[in-house]
Amino acid sequence: MKREDAIAIAKTYLIDGLLLHQPENALLADDCIRIENGVETGGSGAEIRRLLAGDDHLLNESIENERWVVEGEFADVWYELKLRGVDQRILVVTRFEIIDGQIKRIDLLVDAGALHSQFVEDLDEQRTDQ
Repeated sequence: MKREDAIAIAKTYLIDGLLLHQPENALLADDCIRIENGVETGGSGAEIRRLLAGDDHLLNESIENERWVVEGEFADVWYELKLRGVDQRILVVTRFEIIDGQIKRIDLLVDAGALHSQFVEDLDEQRTDQ
């Protein structure tokens, strides 16, 4: 897969899902899973879309300082997530596994800094593996 194609597919999740709140446009496989800081927060494409459509993501304002590495079926991106009304940026590393033009797996590592305690509470509420 070409680098630009992998990034374009991954951005359907980042831009359409996280920022525009149009998760129906994210190219997620039906059996896509999402793992966030070691916790499963989505066990299917439909479940991840429901999560992205929720109020928790309405604060997402922009993604800044993207740095991409693409190799084979994996597209990795480091970025800063800007939230509405919050000065601090959240540092995020996301690995997308892309198979046949769809996102098969999303692994996120999030450093919320001073917002960590709120992030952990929210993450526990979003668990789908219990």
